[in-house]
Amino acid sequence: MSTVNCGEKTATYTPTSVGVAAGRSYLRLTNESLDMRCRAGASNISSTAGIIIEPGQTVEFRPLPSENREIYVMSEGKQVKLAYYEVIVS
Repeated sequence: MSTVNCGEKTATYTPTSVGVAAGRSYLRLTNESLDMRCRAGASNISSTAGIIIEPGQTVEFRPLPSENREIYVMSEGKQVKLAYYEVIVS
């Protein structure tokens, strides 16, 4: 059985995790900023490392549910709002 978890996350200049990692099979992040990009990836992301998410862009992650992998986000400057949608397999 799968459940959906969605919401909004504010990315700052400090890496923070998004959603619930346990059992996640899908995560979609959309950068809602009009002028600031952000980064996503492991806990060691920085302003020069990680997957770049341009303003208005959407990225998808499809980890194995058994991995329980945390995904972190951070802004490259000012605060950025990200919409997220994830599927959790129980």
